[in-house]
Formats: sequence, structure tokens, C-alpha cells
Amino acid sequence: MAKRRRRKKAPEEAKTAGSAWWKHAIAAFVLFHLCANCLGALPNVGHGLNRRVWADARARRELDRWATLIGVERETFEETIFGLGVGYQKTRETLLSPFEPYLSAAGLRQSWLMFNAGTEQSYRFGVRARRCEGRDCDWETLFVHADPEHDWRAAQLGHPRVRSMIARWSWSSFRGSYEHGCRAIANLAFDDFPDARVVQCRFESSTSHSPDHPTPPPPRWEFPITVRRPSP
Repeated sequence: MAKRRRRKKAPEEAKTAGSAWWKHAIAAFVLFHLCANCLGALPNVGHGLNRRVWADARARRELDRWATLIGVERETFEETIFGLGVGYQKTRETLLSPFEPYLSAAGLRQSWLMFNAGTEQSYRFGVRARRCEGRDCDWETLFVHADPEHDWRAAQLGHPRVRSMIARWSWSSFRGSYEHGCRAIANLAFDDFPDARVVQCRFESSTSHSPDHPTPPPPRWEFPITVRRPSP
């Protein structure tokens, strides 16, 4: 019996088959991309699990308040939420691991981490300088965040990525980064103001209105770091 000849696909049939395959490939990629981004957008609490951050007075005050509200000992509450946080972070990392190479290669990263703790205090970064060394010399305010009257280098210091870095400096666990950053800012000030002798970075601390603080105290400046102009 003669072998049956295989019927060749007509050009239109081949084109239709190729088009169908391409559509399936695009759909699979879109699904993969959506899964990667949805999992990548899950809150990353990695830095929030640093117990050094929890030792900050603001974080401890919030832990005390929540423990009292729930009716448990603070130590028990702290250990419980730390255990939950560790379990959540491990689950997040396991789910995200197959997508990490793609997210890294495509630059699809969540740039803002979740806040470690909500506090009733807010901090505003500022920079000031002296044009002489003595104590009788007056300070001149150069920059205060969101203050149009003191907007030196506001485009740089107010940039979202720089601002997110500066926001961490008020936490004791980021003291080293704060010192390095303040020195870099001071060098910019020394370049812009040749007669500036001393530059100081600091944070304005404000207390939010709340039932516990219907008339909060006036803002005060905290965490100063002073940098003197290097000797020639």
C-alpha cells in the first residue's frame, strides 16, 4: 500500500497556527509578570525585624501603648509580633524567590519599605551654618524640609530617594549613616558658602495632636551633628 502523503499546511493555516502560539506565549508572560509584581509589592518588613530599631525610645513607646491597649505584657506582645513578622517575611521570600531573577534584571523593585512603626512624633530635617567659630556667632538656617524660606539645595535634599534616606537618620540604628550623610551635606555647604566655618544637621521633633496630647508641646530640635570646615 502506498504511503499516504502528509498534507502540507496552507500558508494561511501555518500563519494562524503561529499566531495562536504567539498569543499563548504573550498571555503566559503577562501572567508571569503580574504574579511577579503582585508578590514583589507585598510589604517587605525585613528592616522592621531589626531589634536594634525596636530599642529606639519611639518604638518602645508604641509597643508599650499597644500592649496596654490589648491587655498583655509588653515583652509577650513584642515576642509575639516579632515571631509573626519573621514567619511572614520567610513566607514572602519563599513565594518571591522564583521571580527574583526577573525582578532584578528588569529593575522592578519596590523602592519604599513599609514603615517600621507609626509614632505620634514626626521629624523634619534641617541644616544650619555659622560663618565664624565662636559661641557668640549666630546660626544661619540654610534648609528645613518643606520650608520655602529655607530652601538651600532643596531640589537635592527634597528628592524622594534622598528624603527616604534622610528619614531613617532620626532612628538610632542609622546613626552611622546619619554621620556620613551629614558630612557629605556639610561639604556641599562649605562649597556653596566659602565663609561658612561650621555646619550642623538636626531634626525638628513635633508631637501630633491626639487625645493624650490635646495641646502638644512646641517643636524642639534634636539629634544635632556638627561638622567643622576642614583645615586648609
